[in-house]
Amino acid sequence: MYRKRAIAALEASGRPWRCAYTSPSLAGQHAALRAGLGVTVLPRDMAPADLVVLGESDGLPILPDAEIALLRARTAVPMAAARLAEFVLSALDRRHALHAAA
Repeated sequence: MYRKRAIAALEASGRPWRCAYTSPSLAGQHAALRAGLGVTVLPRDMAPADLVVLGESDGLPILPDAEIALLRARTAVPMAAARLAEFVLSALDRRHALHAAA
């Protein structure tokens, strides 16, 4: 999701880019960033403290906000799935509150 938005914004701004590294693992992506292999797109509050947050002043386009949705079946849901959904929503609410207060 983030990659598509980043590529679209780079292309719309005329900024050249190339894919230097991909990894399905967030830890692998962080390792590549620490090695100086490139840049990535993450929510600001998910960026590790030891990495530099780049923006428009660095020649990068502004990205639109991302939206996260949680879909559940309307029919009976196993208790474990219902609890997981409640936990995810609660965690997202806490992150949103922390981000809004900052």
